[in-house]
Amino acid sequence: MKNLSWAVDMTYERDSYADDSNATPQDSHLAVDTKLNYRHSETLSFYVLCTNLFDRKYDKEYNSGMSGTYYDPRPGRFMEVGVTYKF
Repeated sequence: MKNLSWAVDMTYERDSYADDSNATPQDSHLAVDTKLNYRHSETLSFYVLCTNLFDRKYDKEYNSGMSGTYYDPRPGRFMEVGVTYKF
């Protein structure tokens, strides 16, 4: 089907820490996100998105500049179904 597309995004991280002082080691993890898209017409498409497909528990590091670095526990598996319409 030429109107059907599938994308997979994989991120592997190893030997990381959940704090700035490197006192809290974090297990290696593979985060997998996937999206299936069906293009019905030039203006209309439907999609199904799944983030954290294998429901891994891990923290994501964010550097907020002046405020320093903080760590955010990532949510578990998340599913989204949607419609995209272009005017």
